[in-house]
Amino acid sequence: MTKHNRKKKKIDSYIKKESKPELKKEELELELELEEEELELEKEELELEELEPELEEEELELEELEPELEEEELELEEKHKTPIEPPTYINESTIEQSMEESMEESMEESMEESMEESMEESMEESMEESMEESISHNNNNNKHTIHTIHNMYILNLERQHERWTTITDKLKEVNNNLAYYQFNGIDASKINPNEMNNYVPINSKRFFMTPEIYAKARSHHSLWKNIVKEHSTKIDDNDTDAKKWFIILEDDAIIPDNFNEYIKSLEGFLNEIPSSILEATDIFNLSPTGDYHNSLNMHNKVMKMITKIGCLIKKKRQYSNDDIFNTDILQKKWSVINSNFPLCTHAYLVNIKQLKNLVTTLDTSKIYYHLDWMLNFEHLNINTILPIEIKRGGFDDATTSTLSNPAAAVKIFTMLHKELACDLGKPMINIIGFYQVNILIILYIIFILVWKILDIPSRLNDFFNRV
Repeated sequence: MTKHNRKKKKIDSYIKKESKPELKKEELELELELEEEELELEKEELELEELEPELEEEELELEELEPELEEEELELEEKHKTPIEPPTYINESTIEQSMEESMEESMEESMEESMEESMEESMEESMEESMEESISHNNNNNKHTIHTIHNMYILNLERQHERWTTITDKLKEVNNNLAYYQFNGIDASKINPNEMNNYVPINSKRFFMTPEIYAKARSHHSLWKNIVKEHSTKIDDNDTDAKKWFIILEDDAIIPDNFNEYIKSLEGFLNEIPSSILEATDIFNLSPTGDYHNSLNMHNKVMKMITKIGCLIKKKRQYSNDDIFNTDILQKKWSVINSNFPLCTHAYLVNIKQLKNLVTTLDTSKIYYHLDWMLNFEHLNINTILPIEIKRGGFDDATTSTLSNPAAAVKIFTMLHKELACDLGKPMINIIGFYQVNILIILYIIFILVWKILDIPSRLNDFFNRV
Protein backbone atom coordinates (compact mmCIF):
# COMPACT_ATOMS: atom_id res chain seq x y z
CA MET A 1 0.00 0.00 0.00
CA THR A 2 1.47 3.40 -1.08
CA LYS A 3 1.82 6.48 1.06
CA HIS A 4 -0.90 8.23 -0.91
CA ASN A 5 -3.38 5.37 -0.40
CA ARG A 6 -2.72 5.27 3.36
CA LYS A 7 -3.32 8.99 3.55
CA LYS A 8 -6.58 8.62 1.72
CA LYS A 9 -7.79 5.96 4.15
CA LYS A 10 -7.02 8.18 7.14
CA ILE A 11 -8.99 11.01 5.57
CA ASP A 12 -12.00 8.79 4.97
CA SER A 13 -11.98 7.56 8.63
CA TYR A 14 -11.55 11.10 9.88
CA ILE A 15 -14.50 12.29 7.85
CA LYS A 16 -16.71 9.69 9.42
CA LYS A 17 -15.86 10.90 12.93
CA GLU A 18 -16.35 14.65 12.28
CA SER A 19 -19.70 16.38 12.64
CA LYS A 20 -19.31 18.44 9.41
CA PRO A 21 -18.05 15.87 7.06
CA GLU A 22 -18.66 17.77 3.77
CA LEU A 23 -16.37 20.73 4.57
CA LYS A 24 -13.68 18.58 5.99
CA LYS A 25 -13.76 16.36 2.98
CA GLU A 26 -13.15 19.25 0.56
CA GLU A 27 -10.17 20.48 2.54
CA LEU A 28 -8.66 17.06 2.73
CA GLU A 29 -9.16 16.46 -1.00
CA LEU A 30 -7.31 19.66 -1.77
CA GLU A 31 -4.47 18.44 0.39
CA LEU A 32 -4.43 15.20 -1.53
CA GLU A 33 -4.22 17.03 -4.88
CA LEU A 34 -1.31 19.07 -3.65
CA GLU A 35 0.47 15.94 -2.52
CA GLU A 36 -0.11 14.33 -5.92
CA GLU A 37 1.42 17.33 -7.68
CA GLU A 38 4.41 17.14 -5.38
CA LEU A 39 4.85 13.48 -6.26
CA GLU A 40 4.78 14.29 -9.99
CA LEU A 41 7.39 16.99 -9.51
CA GLU A 42 9.59 14.53 -7.66
CA LYS A 43 9.28 12.10 -10.57
CA GLU A 44 10.28 14.76 -13.09
CA GLU A 45 13.30 15.67 -10.97
CA LEU A 46 14.36 12.04 -10.91
CA GLU A 47 14.02 11.84 -14.72
CA LEU A 48 16.12 14.97 -15.12
CA GLU A 49 18.78 13.52 -12.87
CA GLU A 50 18.86 10.41 -15.08
CA LEU A 51 19.26 12.57 -18.23
CA GLU A 52 22.10 14.63 -16.78
CA PRO A 53 24.87 12.11 -17.72
CA GLU A 54 23.65 12.06 -21.35
CA LEU A 55 23.65 15.86 -21.52
CA GLU A 56 27.15 15.94 -20.09
CA GLU A 57 28.31 13.51 -22.79
CA GLU A 58 26.79 15.69 -25.53
CA GLU A 59 28.47 18.77 -24.07
CA LEU A 60 31.80 16.94 -24.13
CA GLU A 61 31.27 15.98 -27.79
CA LEU A 62 30.45 19.58 -28.69
CA GLU A 63 33.60 20.75 -26.91
CA GLU A 64 35.63 18.24 -28.93
CA LEU A 65 34.06 19.51 -32.19
CA GLU A 66 34.73 23.17 -31.40
CA PRO A 67 38.36 23.14 -32.69
CA GLU A 68 37.26 21.59 -35.98
CA LEU A 69 34.51 24.18 -36.43
CA GLU A 70 37.00 26.96 -35.72
CA GLU A 71 39.37 25.59 -38.38
CA GLU A 72 36.55 25.45 -40.95
CA GLU A 73 35.55 29.04 -40.16
CA LEU A 74 39.13 30.16 -40.68
CA GLU A 75 39.33 28.36 -44.04
CA LEU A 76 36.08 29.98 -45.19
CA GLU A 77 37.34 33.41 -44.17
CA GLU A 78 40.54 32.90 -46.18
CA LYS A 79 38.56 31.79 -49.21
CA HIS A 80 36.28 34.80 -49.14
CA LYS A 81 39.13 37.23 -48.69
CA THR A 82 39.74 39.18 -51.91
CA PRO A 83 43.00 41.00 -52.49
CA ILE A 84 42.71 44.75 -52.61
CA GLU A 85 44.04 46.05 -55.87
CA PRO A 86 45.97 49.28 -55.90
CA PRO A 87 44.07 52.25 -57.31
CA THR A 88 44.60 53.00 -60.99
CA TYR A 89 45.18 56.54 -62.08
CA ILE A 90 43.60 57.39 -65.44
CA ASN A 91 44.83 60.19 -67.61
CA GLU A 92 43.66 61.40 -71.04
CA SER A 93 46.01 59.15 -73.04
CA THR A 94 44.81 56.00 -71.25
CA ILE A 95 41.20 57.05 -71.86
CA GLU A 96 41.88 57.47 -75.60
CA GLN A 97 43.65 54.10 -75.78
CA SER A 98 40.80 52.33 -74.01
CA MET A 99 38.28 54.03 -76.30
CA GLU A 100 40.20 52.91 -79.41
CA GLU A 101 40.53 49.34 -78.11
CA SER A 102 36.83 49.09 -77.26
CA MET A 103 35.92 50.51 -80.71
CA GLU A 104 38.16 47.97 -82.45
CA GLU A 105 36.75 45.10 -80.41
CA SER A 106 33.14 46.12 -81.10
CA MET A 107 33.91 46.49 -84.82
CA GLU A 108 35.52 43.04 -84.95
CA GLU A 109 32.60 41.46 -83.08
CA SER A 110 30.00 43.07 -85.34
CA MET A 111 31.96 41.99 -88.45
CA GLU A 112 32.21 38.40 -87.18
CA GLU A 113 28.50 38.29 -86.32
CA SER A 114 27.48 39.63 -89.72
CA MET A 115 29.80 37.17 -91.48
CA GLU A 116 28.38 34.25 -89.47
CA GLU A 117 24.80 35.33 -90.20
CA SER A 118 25.47 35.68 -93.92
CA MET A 119 27.24 32.30 -94.00
CA GLU A 120 24.35 30.60 -92.19
CA GLU A 121 21.79 32.19 -94.52
CA SER A 122 23.72 31.17 -97.63
CA MET A 123 24.18 27.61 -96.29
CA GLU A 124 20.47 27.33 -95.50
CA GLU A 125 19.52 28.63 -98.96
CA SER A 126 21.91 26.24 -100.70
CA MET A 127 20.67 23.29 -98.62
CA GLU A 128 17.04 24.15 -99.40
CA GLU A 129 17.85 24.48 -103.11
CA SER A 130 19.71 21.16 -103.19
CA MET A 131 16.86 19.41 -101.33
CA GLU A 132 14.32 20.85 -103.77
CA GLU A 133 16.45 19.77 -106.73
CA SER A 134 16.89 16.24 -105.34
CA ILE A 135 13.14 15.84 -104.77
CA SER A 136 12.19 17.12 -108.24
CA HIS A 137 14.47 15.39 -110.76
CA ASN A 138 13.94 15.65 -114.54
CA ASN A 139 10.23 15.18 -115.26
CA ASN A 140 9.43 13.85 -111.83
CA ASN A 141 5.83 14.76 -111.06
CA ASN A 142 6.06 13.97 -107.33
CA LYS A 143 7.70 17.29 -106.42
CA HIS A 144 5.92 17.57 -103.08
CA THR A 145 6.07 13.83 -102.30
CA ILE A 146 8.55 12.59 -99.73
CA HIS A 147 9.00 8.82 -99.82
CA THR A 148 10.15 7.27 -96.54
CA ILE A 149 11.17 3.75 -95.53
CA HIS A 150 9.12 3.25 -92.35
CA ASN A 151 10.56 0.01 -91.07
CA MET A 152 11.63 -3.53 -91.89
CA TYR A 153 9.92 -6.90 -91.38
CA ILE A 154 11.89 -10.14 -91.08
CA LEU A 155 10.15 -13.45 -91.80
CA ASN A 156 11.29 -16.17 -89.42
CA LEU A 157 10.05 -19.54 -88.18
CA GLU A 158 9.68 -19.99 -84.43
CA ARG A 159 11.93 -23.08 -84.45
CA GLN A 160 14.72 -21.34 -86.35
CA HIS A 161 16.25 -19.50 -83.40
CA GLU A 162 19.77 -19.59 -84.87
CA ARG A 163 18.76 -17.71 -88.02
CA TRP A 164 16.99 -15.03 -85.98
CA THR A 165 20.00 -14.65 -83.68
CA THR A 166 22.38 -14.44 -86.66
CA ILE A 167 20.49 -11.68 -88.47
CA THR A 168 19.70 -9.62 -85.34
CA ASP A 169 23.30 -9.87 -84.09
CA LYS A 170 24.47 -8.54 -87.45
CA LEU A 171 21.98 -5.64 -87.28
CA LYS A 172 23.33 -4.75 -83.83
CA GLU A 173 26.90 -5.04 -85.08
CA VAL A 174 26.30 -2.50 -87.88
CA ASN A 175 24.40 -0.16 -85.48
CA ASN A 176 21.23 -0.43 -87.54
CA ASN A 177 19.00 2.69 -87.33
CA LEU A 178 15.92 1.23 -89.07
CA ALA A 179 13.18 -0.20 -86.84
CA TYR A 180 12.58 -3.90 -87.55
CA TYR A 181 10.02 -6.50 -86.49
CA GLN A 182 9.93 -10.27 -86.41
CA PHE A 183 7.04 -11.92 -88.23
CA ASN A 184 6.56 -15.63 -87.54
CA GLY A 185 5.95 -17.49 -90.78
CA ILE A 186 3.98 -20.71 -91.33
CA ASP A 187 5.97 -23.86 -90.56
CA ALA A 188 5.72 -26.46 -93.34
CA SER A 189 6.28 -29.28 -90.86
CA LYS A 190 3.08 -28.34 -88.99
CA ILE A 191 0.72 -27.93 -91.96
CA ASN A 192 -2.42 -30.04 -92.18
CA PRO A 193 -2.81 -31.17 -95.84
CA ASN A 194 -6.53 -30.36 -95.67
CA GLU A 195 -5.66 -26.73 -94.88
CA MET A 196 -4.26 -26.28 -98.40
CA ASN A 197 -7.65 -26.99 -100.01
CA ASN A 198 -8.81 -23.40 -99.38
CA TYR A 199 -5.72 -21.77 -100.89
CA VAL A 200 -4.41 -24.19 -103.55
CA PRO A 201 -6.13 -25.14 -106.86
CA ILE A 202 -6.83 -28.87 -107.22
CA ASN A 203 -4.49 -29.49 -110.18
CA SER A 204 -1.68 -27.63 -108.49
CA LYS A 205 -2.13 -29.68 -105.32
CA ARG A 206 -1.89 -32.91 -107.33
CA PHE A 207 1.14 -32.09 -109.48
CA PHE A 208 3.09 -29.11 -108.14
CA MET A 209 2.37 -28.14 -104.55
CA THR A 210 4.50 -29.17 -101.56
CA PRO A 211 4.11 -28.10 -97.91
CA GLU A 212 7.32 -26.01 -98.23
CA ILE A 213 6.09 -24.11 -101.32
CA TYR A 214 2.70 -23.49 -99.73
CA ALA A 215 4.10 -22.39 -96.33
CA LYS A 216 6.49 -19.86 -97.86
CA ALA A 217 3.83 -18.25 -100.09
CA ARG A 218 1.28 -18.15 -97.26
CA SER A 219 3.85 -16.59 -94.90
CA HIS A 220 4.49 -13.69 -97.28
CA HIS A 221 0.77 -13.33 -98.00
CA SER A 222 -0.01 -13.14 -94.26
CA LEU A 223 2.74 -10.57 -93.72
CA TRP A 224 1.42 -8.37 -96.55
CA LYS A 225 -2.06 -8.42 -95.00
CA ASN A 226 -0.63 -7.56 -91.59
CA ILE A 227 1.33 -4.53 -92.89
CA VAL A 228 -1.69 -3.24 -94.83
CA LYS A 229 -3.88 -3.60 -91.73
CA GLU A 230 -1.42 -1.79 -89.44
CA HIS A 231 -0.17 1.00 -91.70
CA SER A 232 -2.75 1.84 -94.36
CA THR A 233 -4.76 5.03 -93.95
CA LYS A 234 -8.34 4.85 -92.64
CA ILE A 235 -9.58 6.68 -95.74
CA ASP A 236 -8.49 5.13 -99.03
CA ASP A 237 -5.66 7.48 -99.98
CA ASN A 238 -3.44 6.08 -102.73
CA ASP A 239 -1.09 9.05 -102.63
CA THR A 240 -0.32 8.58 -98.91
CA ASP A 241 -0.11 4.78 -99.26
CA ALA A 242 2.39 5.17 -102.10
CA LYS A 243 4.79 7.11 -99.82
CA LYS A 244 5.03 4.48 -97.05
CA TRP A 245 7.73 1.97 -97.94
CA PHE A 246 8.76 -1.23 -96.16
CA ILE A 247 11.69 -3.59 -96.56
CA ILE A 248 10.80 -7.29 -96.28
CA LEU A 249 13.57 -9.78 -95.56
CA GLU A 250 13.68 -13.51 -95.05
CA ASP A 251 15.80 -14.65 -92.12
CA ASP A 252 18.54 -16.03 -94.42
CA ALA A 253 19.33 -12.59 -95.87
CA ILE A 254 22.91 -11.39 -95.31
CA ILE A 255 23.10 -7.83 -93.96
CA PRO A 256 26.00 -5.74 -95.35
CA ASP A 257 28.44 -3.80 -93.16
CA ASN A 258 27.32 -0.50 -94.74
CA PHE A 259 23.62 -1.17 -94.03
CA ASN A 260 22.82 2.29 -92.58
CA GLU A 261 24.45 4.02 -95.55
CA TYR A 262 22.59 1.69 -97.93
CA ILE A 263 19.18 2.46 -96.36
CA LYS A 264 19.88 6.19 -96.41
CA SER A 265 20.90 6.06 -100.09
CA LEU A 266 17.94 3.82 -100.98
CA GLU A 267 15.51 6.30 -99.42
CA GLY A 268 17.20 9.16 -101.29
CA PHE A 269 17.00 7.17 -104.53
CA LEU A 270 13.26 6.58 -104.06
CA ASN A 271 12.75 10.34 -104.03
CA GLU A 272 14.70 10.61 -107.29
CA ILE A 273 12.81 7.93 -109.26
CA PRO A 274 10.20 9.47 -111.62
CA SER A 275 6.63 8.97 -110.46
CA SER A 276 5.73 7.22 -113.73
CA ILE A 277 8.19 4.39 -112.88
CA LEU A 278 7.04 4.20 -109.25
CA GLU A 279 3.39 3.91 -110.30
CA ALA A 280 4.15 1.22 -112.91
CA THR A 281 6.18 -0.94 -110.50
CA ASP A 282 4.54 -3.71 -108.44
CA ILE A 283 7.64 -4.73 -106.43
CA PHE A 284 11.25 -3.55 -106.19
CA ASN A 285 13.49 -6.61 -105.84
CA LEU A 286 16.63 -5.68 -103.88
CA SER A 287 18.54 -8.95 -104.34
CA PRO A 288 17.30 -11.03 -107.30
CA THR A 289 18.61 -14.02 -109.22
CA GLY A 290 17.46 -15.32 -112.60
CA ASP A 291 16.77 -13.21 -115.68
CA TYR A 292 16.91 -9.76 -114.12
CA HIS A 293 19.77 -7.99 -115.95
CA ASN A 294 21.59 -8.10 -119.30
CA SER A 295 24.92 -8.71 -117.56
CA LEU A 296 24.67 -12.06 -115.76
CA ASN A 297 27.06 -14.56 -114.18
CA MET A 298 27.06 -18.31 -114.87
CA HIS A 299 24.49 -19.12 -112.17
CA ASN A 300 22.00 -16.54 -113.43
CA LYS A 301 22.54 -17.59 -117.08
CA VAL A 302 21.50 -21.14 -116.15
CA MET A 303 18.43 -19.78 -114.33
CA LYS A 304 17.64 -17.54 -117.33
CA MET A 305 17.48 -20.61 -119.61
CA ILE A 306 15.08 -22.33 -117.20
CA THR A 307 12.84 -19.25 -116.84
CA LYS A 308 12.52 -19.05 -120.62
CA ILE A 309 10.77 -22.44 -120.54
CA GLY A 310 8.37 -21.02 -117.94
CA CYS A 311 7.73 -17.92 -120.07
CA LEU A 312 6.80 -20.10 -123.08
CA ILE A 313 4.44 -22.29 -121.03
CA LYS A 314 2.64 -19.40 -119.29
CA LYS A 315 2.97 -16.90 -122.18
CA LYS A 316 4.47 -14.39 -119.79
CA ARG A 317 4.85 -10.77 -120.83
CA GLN A 318 8.49 -10.02 -121.63
CA TYR A 319 10.56 -7.13 -120.27
CA SER A 320 13.79 -5.70 -121.64
CA ASN A 321 16.19 -5.90 -118.65
CA ASP A 322 17.20 -2.33 -119.56
CA ASP A 323 18.34 0.40 -117.22
CA ILE A 324 15.23 2.66 -117.22
CA PHE A 325 16.51 5.22 -114.70
CA ASN A 326 19.79 5.95 -112.96
CA THR A 327 21.42 8.67 -110.90
CA ASP A 328 24.32 9.14 -108.48
CA ILE A 329 23.62 8.96 -104.74
CA LEU A 330 26.58 9.72 -102.43
CA GLN A 331 28.96 9.37 -105.40
CA LYS A 332 27.61 5.90 -106.28
CA LYS A 333 25.54 4.89 -109.31
CA TRP A 334 21.97 3.73 -108.52
CA SER A 335 19.69 2.21 -111.17
CA VAL A 336 16.22 0.82 -111.79
CA ILE A 337 16.28 -2.25 -114.05
CA ASN A 338 13.16 -3.29 -115.95
CA SER A 339 13.75 -6.96 -115.08
CA ASN A 340 12.23 -9.74 -117.20
CA PHE A 341 12.05 -12.67 -114.75
CA PRO A 342 13.66 -11.83 -111.39
CA LEU A 343 13.58 -14.63 -108.81
CA CYS A 344 13.96 -14.82 -105.01
CA THR A 345 12.00 -13.09 -102.25
CA HIS A 346 14.64 -12.79 -99.52
CA ALA A 347 14.88 -8.97 -99.90
CA TYR A 348 12.37 -6.64 -101.54
CA LEU A 349 10.91 -3.14 -101.16
CA VAL A 350 7.18 -2.36 -101.31
CA ASN A 351 4.75 0.38 -100.35
CA ILE A 352 1.19 0.08 -99.01
CA LYS A 353 -0.38 0.58 -102.43
CA GLN A 354 1.73 -2.21 -103.93
CA LEU A 355 1.00 -4.53 -100.98
CA LYS A 356 -2.74 -4.10 -101.46
CA ASN A 357 -2.29 -5.16 -105.10
CA LEU A 358 -0.16 -8.18 -104.09
CA VAL A 359 -2.78 -9.34 -101.57
CA THR A 360 -5.53 -9.05 -104.21
CA THR A 361 -3.38 -10.94 -106.75
CA LEU A 362 -2.78 -13.90 -104.42
CA ASP A 363 -6.38 -13.92 -103.20
CA THR A 364 -7.54 -14.17 -106.83
CA SER A 365 -4.99 -16.58 -108.30
CA LYS A 366 -4.48 -18.68 -105.13
CA ILE A 367 -1.15 -20.40 -104.46
CA TYR A 368 -0.26 -22.72 -107.33
CA TYR A 369 3.58 -22.64 -107.50
CA HIS A 370 6.77 -21.16 -106.00
CA LEU A 371 6.00 -17.58 -104.90
CA ASP A 372 8.75 -15.88 -106.93
CA TRP A 373 7.80 -17.79 -110.10
CA MET A 374 4.10 -17.18 -109.50
CA LEU A 375 4.55 -13.39 -109.15
CA ASN A 376 6.25 -13.38 -112.57
CA PHE A 377 3.56 -15.62 -114.10
CA GLU A 378 0.89 -13.18 -112.87
CA HIS A 379 2.46 -10.48 -115.08
CA LEU A 380 3.50 -8.28 -112.18
CA ASN A 381 6.09 -5.64 -113.03
CA ILE A 382 9.01 -6.56 -110.76
CA ASN A 383 11.81 -4.05 -111.17
CA THR A 384 15.28 -4.39 -109.66
CA ILE A 385 17.16 -1.68 -107.78
CA LEU A 386 20.93 -1.71 -108.15
CA PRO A 387 23.46 -1.87 -106.47
CA ILE A 388 22.73 -5.15 -104.73
CA GLU A 389 24.00 -4.93 -101.14
CA ILE A 390 21.78 -7.42 -99.27
CA LYS A 391 22.95 -10.90 -100.24
CA ARG A 392 21.25 -14.27 -100.19
CA GLY A 393 22.27 -16.90 -97.63
CA GLY A 394 20.89 -19.95 -95.88
CA PHE A 395 22.43 -22.52 -98.23
CA ASP A 396 23.94 -24.61 -95.43
CA ASP A 397 20.70 -25.26 -93.54
CA ALA A 398 18.20 -25.11 -96.44
CA THR A 399 15.85 -28.11 -96.52
CA THR A 400 13.63 -27.62 -99.60
CA SER A 401 16.22 -28.79 -102.14
CA THR A 402 17.22 -31.82 -100.03
CA LEU A 403 13.68 -33.28 -100.22
CA SER A 404 13.51 -33.47 -104.03
CA ASN A 405 14.83 -36.05 -106.51
CA PRO A 406 17.31 -36.95 -107.92
CA ALA A 407 18.92 -36.31 -104.51
CA ALA A 408 22.37 -37.52 -105.62
CA ALA A 409 22.55 -34.83 -108.33
CA VAL A 410 21.66 -32.14 -105.77
CA LYS A 411 24.45 -33.33 -103.46
CA ILE A 412 27.01 -33.27 -106.28
CA PHE A 413 25.96 -29.76 -107.36
CA THR A 414 26.08 -28.59 -103.72
CA MET A 415 29.79 -29.45 -103.60
CA LEU A 416 30.40 -27.41 -106.76
CA HIS A 417 28.03 -24.46 -106.37
CA LYS A 418 25.74 -24.17 -103.31
CA GLU A 419 23.54 -21.38 -104.66
CA LEU A 420 22.94 -23.08 -108.01
CA ALA A 421 22.28 -26.42 -106.28
CA CYS A 422 19.73 -24.71 -104.02
CA ASP A 423 17.86 -23.29 -107.04
CA LEU A 424 18.06 -26.39 -109.24
CA GLY A 425 17.16 -28.62 -106.30
CA LYS A 426 13.80 -26.93 -105.73
CA PRO A 427 10.89 -29.22 -106.67
CA MET A 428 9.62 -28.57 -110.19
CA ILE A 429 6.74 -31.04 -109.96
CA ASN A 430 5.26 -33.10 -107.13
CA ILE A 431 3.69 -36.33 -108.40
CA ILE A 432 0.39 -36.94 -106.58
CA GLY A 433 1.78 -35.03 -103.61
CA PHE A 434 4.33 -37.72 -102.71
CA TYR A 435 7.31 -37.68 -105.09
CA GLN A 436 9.06 -34.32 -105.53
CA VAL A 437 11.06 -33.97 -108.74
CA ASN A 438 13.52 -31.09 -109.29
CA ILE A 439 14.78 -29.45 -112.47
CA LEU A 440 17.88 -31.65 -112.39
CA ILE A 441 15.72 -34.56 -113.57
CA ILE A 442 15.76 -32.95 -117.02
CA LEU A 443 19.56 -32.90 -117.02
CA TYR A 444 19.51 -36.46 -115.73
CA ILE A 445 17.19 -37.59 -118.56
CA ILE A 446 19.34 -35.79 -121.15
CA PHE A 447 22.42 -37.50 -119.76
CA ILE A 448 20.73 -40.97 -119.95
CA LEU A 449 19.58 -40.33 -123.54
CA VAL A 450 23.05 -39.24 -124.64
CA TRP A 451 24.50 -42.25 -122.79
CA LYS A 452 22.20 -44.62 -124.70
CA ILE A 453 22.25 -42.92 -128.12
CA LEU A 454 26.02 -42.66 -128.26
CA ASP A 455 26.35 -46.15 -126.70
CA ILE A 456 28.89 -44.91 -124.19
CA PRO A 457 29.30 -48.29 -122.36
CA SER A 458 30.36 -50.22 -125.51
CA ARG A 459 32.64 -47.40 -126.61
CA LEU A 460 34.35 -47.43 -123.23
CA ASN A 461 34.63 -51.24 -123.40
CA ASP A 462 36.31 -51.09 -126.85
CA PHE A 463 38.69 -48.39 -125.64
CA PHE A 464 39.86 -50.42 -122.65
CA ASN A 465 40.26 -53.61 -124.78
CA ARG A 466 42.53 -51.76 -127.23
CA VAL A 467 44.60 -50.39 -124.35
